[in-house]
Amino acid sequence: MSRWGLHDERIYAALLDTLQRTPELGANYLVEYGEARALVVLAQTFDALPIREGDNPLANHVFIELRCAIEDLGEQLTAVQQQKFAQADAPRRRFVAQMPWDVEAPAPLAGHSAAVRRPAAERSRLLTRGKRKLGRNAFCWCGSGTKYKKCHLPLEQG
Repeated sequence: MSRWGLHDERIYAALLDTLQRTPELGANYLVEYGEARALVVLAQTFDALPIREGDNPLANHVFIELRCAIEDLGEQLTAVQQQKFAQADAPRRRFVAQMPWDVEAPAPLAGHSAAVRRPAAERSRLLTRGKRKLGRNAFCWCGSGTKYKKCHLPLEQG
């Protein structure tokens, strides 16, 4: 609706309600709506949410969504928010650093004929070596729905 210049206080209020109930979705909806007033609410939500402790790499995914929403609406995180983001995102970064980036093709299923199996030369082409390379404009690997250059590229460079 924002593409057509339609802004309605009832829609904005519903989007703010969604942000309170489900911050990940609400942040994305507010970006799609394109309301600049949402920056203050997004920053307040970012500041108010507690960091979930533990080793689950996706436990604090909400901070990725909120950061992307703030940046998509034209602002940047404050220094304090950047520190909080780094702390919240640490388990995910540790998980990613531990992942083996060599991917092997699955073993053929028992009982399948040799004709179904690929030749060894073809199988070796299926294997990828080294780090995964995403284009800057590709959607981020984390599933946030934002572009890699806005989501995880800055984190992986720094």
